[in-house]
Amino acid sequence: MIIRLTASCNNKCFFCIVDDEIAQRAFRPLEEIAAELDQAAPDEEVDIFGGEPTIDPVFWEVLREALKTGRRVSLASNVRLFSHRPSAERLAAMADGRLEVRTSLMGHNADLHDKLNGVREGAFRQTLQGIRHLSELGFDIQTNIVILAENVEHLLATGVTAVEAGSSRLKFSGTVRTGKFIDSIADPALVRERLRAIVPLFRALGVPVTLEKLAPCLIPDFLDLLIRDSDPAVDTHPWYEKTRACRGCRLADACPGAERGALIRHGQDWVRPLAEIPAELIDEVRVAALERYQPRRDKPFLRVLFDHQDLSSLGLIASFSRQHPQLYLIA
Repeated sequence: MIIRLTASCNNKCFFCIVDDEIAQRAFRPLEEIAAELDQAAPDEEVDIFGGEPTIDPVFWEVLREALKTGRRVSLASNVRLFSHRPSAERLAAMADGRLEVRTSLMGHNADLHDKLNGVREGAFRQTLQGIRHLSELGFDIQTNIVILAENVEHLLATGVTAVEAGSSRLKFSGTVRTGKFIDSIADPALVRERLRAIVPLFRALGVPVTLEKLAPCLIPDFLDLLIRDSDPAVDTHPWYEKTRACRGCRLADACPGAERGALIRHGQDWVRPLAEIPAELIDEVRVAALERYQPRRDKPFLRVLFDHQDLSSLGLIASFSRQHPQLYLIA
């Protein structure tokens, strides 16, 4: 369950995909949010999302409500509040080991990060200090790095900065809804090249990496790291477009296509159809045969690969439901 909190954010990222929604949203009363939480199953994970949830007047009360049944909760935050050590300690006391924190870092230094998130000064320092405090208090922190033209040459340094601050996991994300920042769309061919170089480095260091909002043909070596967006609407939105090259791709039925802004800015030559599914991924499916597999955040599964994908050639039948995201495999 996604709880969309706040009508504001203390960052001003020009690439934000929910800024229009935030601008039209009012602060929600606690009673309304509590009623929404009551509809969730006791074991259903709750994702608290924004805007920036921590600046909402009822943030702490919502967090308490979300945690009270013993369910796991995920918080998407810029963690600037938690540069204040007492606030980080308050969060740790409430979480009791059941809260995952997801944050973002846009650059390896203050000049780049603060430029990209629209804050004149201080955001980079506060975010790193927030990561440090939460890590010291035992939180599992995932740091998301949105890939842009301005930071594509600094992805390795940005990831290292996040890990040194205390992030336990990294996510590299592409962009959508790019019409408003067309010049900041990273060259997909360069993205492919940079990810191919740096992902193995982080894996060798034992840092789990996931990838999101990236066409599978950009990351053929890392399809096992690809996850769906937490909001299913993103993967089915007309921000994506199928190209002529997509017709010959093994994943044509599963992939939403190439991001339209990238096609406008950088053409179509970077789109490369995948001729086959890597053997190791087929092996993973065979291992899961006859099992009911529940995708988890800590073990991303190729829902983008197997959603509506014909697996008859593998001797398997797959069933996937967006409303009930389990994958059933029958040998």
